[in-house]
Amino acid sequence: KPLITEYRLHQLECEHCGDQTRASLPSFVSPKCYGARLAAFVAMLSGESRQSHRQVKTFLSQVFGIELARGTINRMRQEISSAVAAATTEAMEFTKQQPVVNCDETGFSQQNKDGENPNQKKAWLWVLVTPLVSVFMVTLSRSQDIAKELIGESFLGYLGSDRYSSYGWVETDLRQLCWSHLLRDFQAISERSGVSQEIGLALRARGYRLCHWWHRVRDGTLERELFI
Repeated sequence: KPLITEYRLHQLECEHCGDQTRASLPSFVSPKCYGARLAAFVAMLSGESRQSHRQVKTFLSQVFGIELARGTINRMRQEISSAVAAATTEAMEFTKQQPVVNCDETGFSQQNKDGENPNQKKAWLWVLVTPLVSVFMVTLSRSQDIAKELIGESFLGYLGSDRYSSYGWVETDLRQLCWSHLLRDFQAISERSGVSQEIGLALRARGYRLCHWWHRVRDGTLERELFI
């Protein structure tokens, strides 16, 4: 059950002039109708569980009996975003210094609840993945400038990505194309006829073999076998 602390402010009206005087909240009490724990829970539902404003509102109402307007939920989201801004910046700077990163982007539904998208432009969700930290960023652009901002123009590590042109500024010898895309290409070549089919089958076989060995390295089974 939610913990609710209620404050009642006594109010009186002057019988002579009609002015109303009401007590003030204690200095340690926020004028908001919610506390930090509820705001953090809304942030978790919104971020990690990817719930919409309407879904968060319904969940809080049905499970906890807490009635919140969608505008209040959006304000909570903005407050939590501001609260973790420093940690987010630190995470982004960390990823730019890693020797190997993977980057991708996809379409994202973004309206104008934060006032930053008045023209209702299509948004994009970008992700930069490293072994320890993953950074997500929602933007209104899929341009090369966004890729440079996320990855870092001075990036000197190896970038794993698809063939999207926004990554074209990274040196060729520092890029690893996505193996899922490559395997699809090999499959398409193998479905042709003649020499193309032979080449495609050979490439596909080697691609799957590479993935097989990588899975064994990742799971540690290959290392244990070599050690024994």
